[in-house]
Amino acid sequence: MDTLKIGRYIQHLRKAAGMTQKDLAERLNISFQAVSKWENGDTLPDTGLLLTLCDVLDTTADQLLNGGSIVPVERKLLRLADVEAGFCCIENIGDLFGRECTFFTGMIEGINSKMNIDLLSYLRVPATREVMYAEVLIQGILSGRTVDMREIEASFQNKKTVEKIRSYVTKTEHNAEVQKKWGDTDAYREYTEKSSHYTDAQQADIAAGMEAIFRAFADCRNAGKASDSQEARALVQALQKYITEHYYTCTDKIMCGLGQMYTADERFRQNIDRHGEGTAAFVSEAIRHTCAK
Repeated sequence: MDTLKIGRYIQHLRKAAGMTQKDLAERLNISFQAVSKWENGDTLPDTGLLLTLCDVLDTTADQLLNGGSIVPVERKLLRLADVEAGFCCIENIGDLFGRECTFFTGMIEGINSKMNIDLLSYLRVPATREVMYAEVLIQGILSGRTVDMREIEASFQNKKTVEKIRSYVTKTEHNAEVQKKWGDTDAYREYTEKSSHYTDAQQADIAAGMEAIFRAFADCRNAGKASDSQEARALVQALQKYITEHYYTCTDKIMCGLGQMYTADERFRQNIDRHGEGTAAFVSEAIRHTCAK
């Protein structure tokens, strides 16, 4: 990655948004010196901050990590087995070359310094070894790779880590597609304007509110209500109102488009169906009954 190019792009977006380095730092709960290091090309934003930084600067992770360039990439699969094998290779270098060999110690010292960790200690403990796997997967996602969430769900012990990885998959792919499809629309501009003022806590609360509505749809379906029932229609109206209040003016036409996307896009379907298999289809049908002219 071209750290200098990325830094210049961050600086460009920050100034375009009318923010000082201190302003941006406060939005991210970091020091302004950290922002300065990014913009000078000395360091890159930590993966834990990258999505929030992209939200604040109204860009995507792919575009930011390419220094503002939109580079078409084939989203190759990053397999968990390959990540595991990679870390085994790191350990094997020490066994083959010798733990005191400067090739091995230099590699480990470089990783420890860059990530502020003790890699070998992390790899000895299953829980922290899993954290290292997650870090590689997240960096891969941010660099344009994709992962198999079913593989991760079956292998990872820490479910919070699974959800963190899922959030990166969903948000990076969704943000890129949204900007590509609707970047020139009034709804998208309204969304970016509103979301640029939300704090991390507010964004989390809004996302939780959306999840609560989808859970209510699942409960409605499980109670035996039809997708054209009064209860289902009321939930559609509640969802439409919620989107309008927190994201953008959600017309009936836009609502119908969302309903189709909830089932046509496998990622949206899987995310909504976490509340119960068939929930996404139920929501889609309820929207069609309520909003289609």
